[in-house]
Amino acid sequence: MLGANVTTLVVAIVGIVGTLASPLIAQRYARQQRLEDREETRRMTSLLDRRQNYTALHTAAWDFRRALKNCLFDGGDPDELESVRQAFMTNYRNTQMISADPVLGAAVPVYDELTGAYGRVKKLPLGASGLAESSSAAGGERRAVQHTLNTTVEDAIRHMRTAMRLDLGVSAEPGSASDQ
Repeated sequence: MLGANVTTLVVAIVGIVGTLASPLIAQRYARQQRLEDREETRRMTSLLDRRQNYTALHTAAWDFRRALKNCLFDGGDPDELESVRQAFMTNYRNTQMISADPVLGAAVPVYDELTGAYGRVKKLPLGASGLAESSSAAGGERRAVQHTLNTTVEDAIRHMRTAMRLDLGVSAEPGSASDQ
């Protein structure tokens, strides 16, 4: 008989402890779930912020390149060139604050090449039509800048895009078919 009373007492104690512990366990689980949800939200927000920033920088780099090429061929609009240069500079500064190190490392050559080409374009002599004069030195420099924009700058922008895609997890490895 004593064994039955002890068993009943043990079952009652386990029942009471279970009843009292259940809200604590549920509360702990709910707290853990909220922390995981917050972390997932933070991760997704960071990803979306980086994607938006990378898209803006990539677009601004191509726009800056295009405006520089326009200045080489038809004199371009100095106000448009300055506007796209400023947009590129703003996006580059934003990238410095939000991007992963590999993306920033790939963005630096784009910045260097585009700003270097900008300085070279600004130094070209202008004729009456607004185009760079056709002296052999100016023409040679114009062709050299054009070559830089078509090769070095273009390659740097493509390399930066590959780094961005890798950081965002949309490309498995550098040089994949989608990055060519």
